[in-house]
Amino acid sequence: MTGASGAERRKERRYQVEMHGELRWDGKAVPVQIADLSASGALLMIQDPPPAGSVVDLWIDDFGVVEVEVVHSGKTFCGLALANPAADRDDLLEWLRQETGEAAAEAAQHP
Repeated sequence: MTGASGAERRKERRYQVEMHGELRWDGKAVPVQIADLSASGALLMIQDPPPAGSVVDLWIDDFGVVEVEVVHSGKTFCGLALANPAADRDDLLEWLRQETGEAAAEAAQHP
């Protein structure tokens, strides 16, 4: 029996991006490469990320900081979920749509 992978089960659109940021925890500030973003979380490329279950701050260049929880952690990556989606979700999604040009494309399709 085969089931849907985690990526296939996600309800929100994940935007493949190449953005820079910084993960901050325990007095550390570590540069990261953001590989994808959604309205609920992110995938980061990072050496020696914090362990799953950690609540940390993610600084996204040109956006700002969001509090996130590490849900997956490997040697060179970590998966994050917004710690407070009610506070951050709408602003992050609107900014992300502007950054990717999606909002402009939608406006052009629906004059």
